[in-house]
Amino acid sequence: MRRQLLGMIFLLVPLGMLSAGTGARMLLVARDLDEHPLAGFRFAYAGVASQPTNSAGATELDLPPNHPPGQQIRIQLLAGSKQAEEWFLVAPQINIPSGSAPAEVVLMQRSGLAAARNIIKRNDEAKAVTQAEKNAIRDEVAKQVHLRGDELQVQMRSLAKLTTDPDTQAVVTRYNQDYPYDFAISQGLLDSIRTIRGLRLRLRGQIIGIGPVHQVANDCEMQIAGRLDDISPGNPAGFLIEPPNVCHFPPPGEGSPMRWRSLLTAATADKSCEIEGFPRIFLERYSPEYLTNPNHFFEIHPALALRCGTWEVTFDSFLTSVPGMRVMTSAMSAECFSHRALELRYNADQSQYEFRELGPHCGNFAVVRIERIRRSSAETLSGGHAVTATIATDETHSVELTLYTLTPSAIDAWIGGATGAPVNGAAGFAPRFVIGMLTYDFRTILRIAGQSRASGQWMQVPSPIALVLFGDADQETWSD
Repeated sequence: MRRQLLGMIFLLVPLGMLSAGTGARMLLVARDLDEHPLAGFRFAYAGVASQPTNSAGATELDLPPNHPPGQQIRIQLLAGSKQAEEWFLVAPQINIPSGSAPAEVVLMQRSGLAAARNIIKRNDEAKAVTQAEKNAIRDEVAKQVHLRGDELQVQMRSLAKLTTDPDTQAVVTRYNQDYPYDFAISQGLLDSIRTIRGLRLRLRGQIIGIGPVHQVANDCEMQIAGRLDDISPGNPAGFLIEPPNVCHFPPPGEGSPMRWRSLLTAATADKSCEIEGFPRIFLERYSPEYLTNPNHFFEIHPALALRCGTWEVTFDSFLTSVPGMRVMTSAMSAECFSHRALELRYNADQSQYEFRELGPHCGNFAVVRIERIRRSSAETLSGGHAVTATIATDETHSVELTLYTLTPSAIDAWIGGATGAPVNGAAGFAPRFVIGMLTYDFRTILRIAGQSRASGQWMQVPSPIALVLFGDADQETWSD
């Protein structure tokens, strides 16, 4: 995102504005804690005010003479505007940059910090002890300021690294003590995932809620809430089963995809079922009233088979792309793939692996262009393939990601035979537009979890985002 913003900045701010004959002229770039650019803000220093920031968050500020690069100054958010009433500068001290480099200015909404204070107070009043009790209070208060609990948590974690104000530091420190992590995987669940040698995990559990079939403009899936027989997933404790593309494929012998809900309800009632599919780790928070989509981080998604007693249904032939699915914008994809970070540590007292999320919000599905496949990384696994590839989110942004494909999909057959040739046509390789589901890479998590268990310290999960490919996509969706 920052690379994208810098490109916009230099298009929107004339280069002549970056230096002045009588004194230095500094470029400022304003963003929030989620790294979104902020427009319409004015700043001041030594009695001189800037113009409002543009759509890229950029503006200029004239400096007095004898202010060399590297000198620290304290800027102000100009009063008298609605923004100044609703926002505050996280770190007003900035160092004057050299040349045309911008100085970054980070702001936060006052309502977010007020919500954090209120959450701490409510936790004390309720004598909340368990993480579930604290999470319920956090989510309720955050909703009042139009935030999700996890969004506020990420903001507070970013604020801890930036603020120098003692009062704010005290709030952040206490808040992060109450909320030390975003989600936690139980030792039992991670051990179960560790036993698989491929990409398909089998678990036993009961079905406790079945949601409706979603239209294709949503995700063409359905959400099935489950309860595992012998394992607690962790915190949050929700568990989901999501078969792919059920809005496009009716049940066997039925004429309408809308029949899936009644069929599964009848077939799974009061039974222990074997659930098979890809182990997706990805935090999703919803309101408690969503019984078929509770707060959760663990899914079997895509679910490829469900076996309850003598009854069985398979979904693996549904693995394809269905036109019209909602995906992230190219800008959101670029920001997510480049800046989403994940940290983990092992908590021996709780026998769980705790995770902290950092960076921008990410959606569920993305369309990307595969530009190169690194042949040396390709693995043939039970149930599919894994490969490291260079993917592009638009014409200017590319990143290396791990791609997973599942048998018997057409995209899996293509990945299995693809070469590492570049996209210029050599050896017949050409760019390919695909749609994929975001997941934290469970195999990377397993590797880092082993190291964290030995140290007990927070550790970075490198390149945490992976894509599970469903099939081909059109270029128009990719370029949105």
